[in-house]
Order: sequence, then C-alpha cells, then structure tokens
Amino acid sequence: MSFRNTSKSSLATIDRLELVMPKYAIRGGEATLKCDHSVPLEQLHKVEWKKSGMKIFQYVKGRTPPFRYFPLAGAELNKEHSSEKQIQLSKLDFPASGSYSCIVSMETPIFSKESESHELTVIEPQDTDPVITFNKDTYEIGEILEANCTTSPARPPPHVTWLINNER
Repeated sequence: MSFRNTSKSSLATIDRLELVMPKYAIRGGEATLKCDHSVPLEQLHKVEWKKSGMKIFQYVKGRTPPFRYFPLAGAELNKEHSSEKQIQLSKLDFPASGSYSCIVSMETPIFSKESESHELTVIEPQDTDPVITFNKDTYEIGEILEANCTTSPARPPPHVTWLINNER
C-alpha cells in the first residue's frame, strides 16, 4: 500500500515577492525597504536582506532573538522599525548607496526565493539656490559677457544650463 501526499502545503510556492523601496534617499535621512510576499506567517521560516550581495539583516522564526543585524557601511538599521516584513535604514550616508534585495524562505516545503534587486542612491540636494556673478556691473551692446554660476555642494553634482531670454 502506498500513500501520496497531495496536500496544498506540499505544493506551496512563493507566488508574490517584491521589494518596495525608494530609488533615492537624502543623506542624513532614512529609507524604509519593504519585502512584500505571499508567504503566510505559519509557513515562513526566514527572511534575509542583502546589500550588494552581503547579508545586512536576518529574521528567523523561532530563534531567540529572531532578528540578527550585520554591519552596513553608510547607514544604521533602525531596530524599532525593522521586522520580518521591512527594514528601516537611518542616518544614511553615501556608502549606503547600492543594490538591495530580500530573500524569503518557507518552512514547509523548504523553498527560498530572492526578490529582484533595486538600487538605492543616497543624494545630497543643494541647500541654496545657484548664484550668478558677472565680471562687470554693466555691459555695452556687442561686448562679451562673462559670468559665473556657483552652486552649493550637492551629490550628484548639479547640471547647469544657461538660458538667455528663456533660450539656450
């Protein structure tokens, strides 16, 4: 006599797995990365977060404590706002820029799936408007105008386009 297990759990897969996160974050600020998946909590075994292929956070159901944090250059993992569904990066700096993904593992059946990777770029916007200075106070018709446009520090660097009478 043979038995065949045709229960739904033996055929379970991870139907939905998506990493939801911002493309840009401001230096000194924070970013929340959500691992949106279809695995019910009772079948969830583990969720891992990676940055550029290196593990930065891990949740394992049943382990005490369930969360494990790994070093992350350019950011701090906010423990109060991190869970098996999301992580929050705070005090962002430029080295936190990179490719992020999450990996979800099921307990029964044993199965893992990695999300598509998404890029996070930490930026520093200009904190003041550009300033235009001229070599002279007045110019005569036909004279060559010399001007300088100075921007405040920013990353990525600002792209400056000159317009005269709203034309390039």
